[in-house]
Formats: sequence, C-alpha cells, structure tokens
Amino acid sequence: MSVKTEGIVMKNLLCVIAVVAATNVVNADEYRLHPAPAVYGPTLAIQSQLPPAPKGAVHVAKPAAVELFQCVEYDDLDNIHPCAVPRIVQMPDPCACCDPCSCCKPKCVNVRICVPPCGCPKVRVTRKGNKVKYDYGKYEVELTVKKGYIEVDYDD
Repeated sequence: MSVKTEGIVMKNLLCVIAVVAATNVVNADEYRLHPAPAVYGPTLAIQSQLPPAPKGAVHVAKPAAVELFQCVEYDDLDNIHPCAVPRIVQMPDPCACCDPCSCCKPKCVNVRICVPPCGCPKVRVTRKGNKVKYDYGKYEVELTVKKGYIEVDYDD
C-alpha cells in the first residue's frame, strides 16, 4: 500500500468512527435513564391489609427541662446585644472538688447567657476550661469559674 492510499483509508476509518459516535450520542437521549421515584412507607397493597390505627389522645412532647446553675453573677447587663437570644452553655462546676486521682470527667453545670442572634462566635477557652470567651465581633461574653460561683461578663 502506498502512503496516499494509507492516508485515504485512515481518513475513511476516522469518518466512520465519528459517525458511529454521533449516532450513539443521539440515541442515548432517547434511552435516558431516570431514577425511579422513592417510595417511603408501605405500598397501597399492604395498606389495605393493615388494621386502622386506634384513636386516642394526642401526645405532644414537651421540651426537656434543663437545670440551670443558680450561683451566677452577671456583670455589665447594659452591654447585651439589643436582639440577644438566650443560650445554655456548660461550664465546670465551681463547687465540685478537684480530685486528680478521680477517673470521672469533671462535673459540669448549665449557665444561661444571652448572645447576638447572628453569626458564629470565636470561642476561646483558657485555664483548663475555667474561662471561656464567646467573641461575636462587636459583642462578647466572658464566662469565668470563680470559687463557688460563675461570673458572666458582657462586653460591647
């Protein structure tokens, strides 16, 4: 075979490959696969076999009550954000005894603070968790465990 006929054969072969590829792309649109809709729960055939649900009282779940620590001293309440929302945070219990030989985790207490409604704070923890600062930019809340109580200081 000469170089000229080899070039013509290669050209024809490439044209055939291009036509076959284009045909497959066009046909692929006709047979596009779509996922079947998800069915959650029993089907109609099974529902007809189920007995009706008993009628009774409607039970509404109540939010669980959280016991708040009572010995909390709040400072600079005039620096709280005007649209602040209450949040409950945990701090180490200032009344718990420190036993270095204890294998238990330190006891924690729940403290209610008011924080700005927007954004995520920068949280800084120092003194082995006994001092926590929630920084919201212009506003910040600083919690400090003191001897027998927790101090919450609001800054703007």
